[in-house]
Amino acid sequence: MNKILSRTAMAAAKATSSPPHVVIVGGAYAGLSALNGLISLSNGKGLPVGKKGAPPVSSNEAPPSALRNKPRYTLLDERDGFYHTVGAPLGQISVPHAREFWVKYDEILAAKKGEDVQFVHGSAVGLDIASKALTFSRTQSPAHTEKLSYDYLIVASGMSRKWPVVPTSLDFETYMRDVQELENELSQYNKIVVVGGGACGIEMSAELKVHFPSKEIILIHSRSNLLTNEPIPEDFKSKALELLREEGVDVRLNTRVQKDSPGSVVLSTGETLPCDKVIYTAVQQHANAKFVPEALREDKWGCVKVRDTFQFDSEIINSDAHYAVGDAAHWPSTIKRSGPAQMQGKIAASNIIASLVAVEEGRKGSEAKLEHCAPSTPTMTLAVGTQAVAMRGGLIFGKEVKNRAFGTGLGIDGTLANLGLRPRRVEEVKHATGVLEDPKAITANM
Repeated sequence: MNKILSRTAMAAAKATSSPPHVVIVGGAYAGLSALNGLISLSNGKGLPVGKKGAPPVSSNEAPPSALRNKPRYTLLDERDGFYHTVGAPLGQISVPHAREFWVKYDEILAAKKGEDVQFVHGSAVGLDIASKALTFSRTQSPAHTEKLSYDYLIVASGMSRKWPVVPTSLDFETYMRDVQELENELSQYNKIVVVGGGACGIEMSAELKVHFPSKEIILIHSRSNLLTNEPIPEDFKSKALELLREEGVDVRLNTRVQKDSPGSVVLSTGETLPCDKVIYTAVQQHANAKFVPEALREDKWGCVKVRDTFQFDSEIINSDAHYAVGDAAHWPSTIKRSGPAQMQGKIAASNIIASLVAVEEGRKGSEAKLEHCAPSTPTMTLAVGTQAVAMRGGLIFGKEVKNRAFGTGLGIDGTLANLGLRPRRVEEVKHATGVLEDPKAITANM
């Protein structure tokens, strides 16, 4: 009997000492922000602060004590690296910038020394909340599925966007080849038409004009103002139009493409517009959250319903151990941008660590004091070629605004700093690789 009790006690002790497992689905701004926050807080440090600082997330006066039983982490993503979506237009037409904008997860996780972090290259396909089990398939073998058990899950899988909003490639080498081919293709054209006056269309047309200044760039938009669907003031939209025209882009409002033929497009005005290339930016998008039970998703994008703690908004058992952040979360008071996504990732990290601390102190995880996200006024900073327009207590715009908001490379420096990586200069990439046309040579010199 004593032997049985001893074995039972040993098994219980082993179970207790087993590190909690946190699975993060999606390694973009929200997912990596959550991972960084979890690692920092579990070590008794404060939340990571960005290059330019950030408003505090926590209402606690000090970070929690370091966890005695540090978590292990699994990061699941369909790409093999983080992609700087903020710089997407430039990163898809300029090979030097493309190299900066894609950072492999192996490189990111190698910087997390002393932490138990695993990257899985794959996609989530199913979720059992009650049993805390995630079904996924690896990118290289999508027909075969596997299961991951976890203690906490963070859905940070973002939106399912298509080119040109984001690249279609899922690995760095293919991405570099695609960018090289597109840059070479565009360099041969004289007139390029961009369709769609949302943020992507504005940024794409402006970057095309900056990158290929001798070419004629025409933006066609069906409404009377740009950024039609964004909940921002009209003066912001008007200023974006003004800056775009200052950059040299020919903007056609209240105009649709009726017919797209090789060498020309027919417009709703009756005009036949000769052109060499048409780029459509007004693409359908939805949340990458179809693996979450349908009852837990809402709105036209299929985002996950959440509370102001970013826990699943559900009465299902174990829903408190499930979080959704960033673009995949239904949080109506913000525009889907990188800044709010990173802040939400930090809040989820704070709340998971608070729950783990409570358990170590002999309380229930549900008794932990959690952080709540207060409603906020939507803000936006938009790069328009060599300039930018932003809402920061009022409308500001110009070249200096872009320099302050983005720095070089459309904000990649600050983003890499937030990931704990040293920003790379384009000159360094050129020196290291010799040529930029060979993506395998670039990878070998990482």
